[in-house]
Amino acid sequence: MEIINYVYPEEYEKLSSESLKIIDLLKYYSDKFIPYPFYKEQYSQAQFGFGGGMEHQTISFLGNMNYSLMAHELAHQWFGDYITCASWKEIWLNEGFAEYLEGMTNELKGNLNWLQWLNEQISIVTSVSGGSVYVDDTTDITRIFDSRLSYVKGSMILHMLRFQLGDSIFFTAVRNYLNDKNIAYGFASTSDLKKHFETTADTNLTEFFNDWYYGQGYPIYSILWYQNNEGLNIEISQNTSDLSVDFFEMIIPLKIKGVEKDTMIKIQHIKPVQYFKVPVNFQVENIVFDPQKNIVAKINSVTRKYFEEKYISLYPNPSTDIIYIYKNEGVIINSILIYNIKGQIIYSQSEYYKKYIDIKDFEKGLYIVKINTNQGIFIDKIMKY
Repeated sequence: MEIINYVYPEEYEKLSSESLKIIDLLKYYSDKFIPYPFYKEQYSQAQFGFGGGMEHQTISFLGNMNYSLMAHELAHQWFGDYITCASWKEIWLNEGFAEYLEGMTNELKGNLNWLQWLNEQISIVTSVSGGSVYVDDTTDITRIFDSRLSYVKGSMILHMLRFQLGDSIFFTAVRNYLNDKNIAYGFASTSDLKKHFETTADTNLTEFFNDWYYGQGYPIYSILWYQNNEGLNIEISQNTSDLSVDFFEMIIPLKIKGVEKDTMIKIQHIKPVQYFKVPVNFQVENIVFDPQKNIVAKINSVTRKYFEEKYISLYPNPSTDIIYIYKNEGVIINSILIYNIKGQIIYSQSEYYKKYIDIKDFEKGLYIVKINTNQGIFIDKIMKY
C-alpha cells in the first residue's frame, strides 16, 4: 500500500524522517485490531496551517508530524472514518477510541510511559466531580468535543473494560465490532459496541454502561486493614463523586506489600461497605490500591488498624443520630477525630467526656473516626443515613 506525506517544501527535510513513524503505527493498529480498512487505496498525511489535526478517509490533515498527533488521527481511520458514530451524542465512539489508541502506543515505549499516561488520564477525569460521556446537548459544540469527557473519560471507559474483561476478550470484542457487516463502512451506536462486548464475554454490561457512560462521576475509596492469625482482613468502602451513581461495582486490584515479598490480588467489590479475609503467608507492611492504574477513582485513604475492634466498638453503625462508644477496661481514650471523605476534620473531642458521638447534624454519607488511646490508634468508619 502506498503511503504519501504532503509537507511544506521548506520543512521537507525536518518532517520526512518524523513522518516515517507512521509505518510502525499502521502495523501496530492493524495487528491489534483489523487490517487498515482502506488498504486497497492509500494512507496519506498532509501538513496544513492549523493547530491539531483532522481525519479524513485515507488522508489526515496535521498541523505537525508529532508522534501522538499522527497516532490519534491514524486511529480515526478505524474509529471515525471506517465506522462513524451514528449521533453526536455518541461522539466517544470516534474520539474515545482515538484517544485510547493514541495512549496504547505508550505500551510500545515501556511500562513507565504507559503508567504515566494512565495516571494523567485519571487525574483529568477526577479533576471535576461530575460529567457524563453521553452527550445530552448536541447544540453545544464545546460539550460535544469536551476533552475531559468525550476524549479522556471515553478512553478510560475502554481501558476499564479491558481490565475488567481481560485482554483476550477485549480485543476480540473490538475486532468483532469492526468486522460487523451491519456497521462496517457505516454508522454505529454505543449499543452496537456494548452488544459485541457482552456477546464475546458472555456477560451483561448494562450496569457498567449505566454507571460509566450515562452516569456521572467516579468512585472514592477508603480501605482499612489489619493482619492477624486468620489472615489479612480488609474493609473497602466506596462513596461516589456524583449523586447520579450510587455505587460503581468493580473488580479492584490491590498490591499486598510484604517484608519479604509482594503479591497482587483482585477483589470483586459489590456493595458500598464490604469485608474481605485474604489468606497470606507473609508479614504485610502495606496495601497499594490499583498500582497499574486500571480504575478511574480517587483513593481517600489506605489505613492500617493497629489493634482489632474488640478493644473499641462503635454502635449502632450505620446510624441517623447517635453512635455509642464501647471500650474495654484499661483502654484510655485521649482524643477523637472524625474526617469527611475529603479528609477534612469535622468533629473533634480532646478527651473522653462523652460516651457517644452525636451525628444528627452530619450530612448523609461515610466518615472516618480516629481514636487515640493509650494502647494505640483505633480507626473505623461510620455511616450516617
